[in-house]
Parts: sequence; structure tokens; C-alpha cells
Amino acid sequence: MKLHESKYVVIEWDAANSIISYIYTPDADERMADEDFKFNMTAYAGFCETYQPQRLLLDLRHLRFTIGPELQEWTAKEIAPRTMSLKRIAIVVSSDIFAQVSLEQLMEEDGIADKYDAPRYFDTVQQAKQWLTE
Repeated sequence: MKLHESKYVVIEWDAANSIISYIYTPDADERMADEDFKFNMTAYAGFCETYQPQRLLLDLRHLRFTIGPELQEWTAKEIAPRTMSLKRIAIVVSSDIFAQVSLEQLMEEDGIADKYDAPRYFDTVQQAKQWLTE
């Protein structure tokens, strides 16, 4: 079920498997503003509070936006505490090396990655979903 859609992000909910999916669209590039990032992440955090998902599928295949240090810190302080129901995170990687590195840095911010069952990285959505539902 689609919960949210913007120019840059689609958020979906799979109740049967307790998976929330955060999917970047092809427009998620350097034109995306920090405010757009915050808007979508705030929506995501609200859905996490409402639905209490156990699993996150983070689809970065189209992400070409670099998450700077200020946004990484903001996410660690404002968003991560609202997503504590998550147990597993599967990340479908971006082909943009800068976007990928910025996400890995974000996961290290304030030990975010340590709060989950070691986030795993995948090349395809199918592989990610398979691991999430094992």
C-alpha cells in the first residue's frame, strides 16, 4: 500500500511482512534540496511511529543526492529515534558512489547501524526482500 509519494520519494507499507519501503525516484538528484530530504524523512518517521514496521527496504538505486554531514546529524537526532521498531534494514545500493558513501556515513552517525540487525546491502530489490522475509 502506498503511504506517501513526492517528486523524490515513494513510501510503501507491506503489512503482511511488516516492511516499510523507502524508494527514491529517478528525480532524486542534486536538484533535491535539504528541505525536500527532511520533508520526506519526517513523513517516513511518522509512518514508522504509526505502523511500527520491523523491516525497512531502502531503495537507493536512483539516488544521486549527497546526504551532507548536517543532514546526517539531523537524521540521527530527529528521525532515527522514531524508527526504533525496525529490526532489519535491507539497502539496495545506488550506482552513484557519492550518494552511497554519504548513506554509509549516515548509518554510522551516532551508531544508527548498531541499533539494527546489521544493515545489509544488495544489488536488487528482489534479493533485499528475500533477506528481509527469511
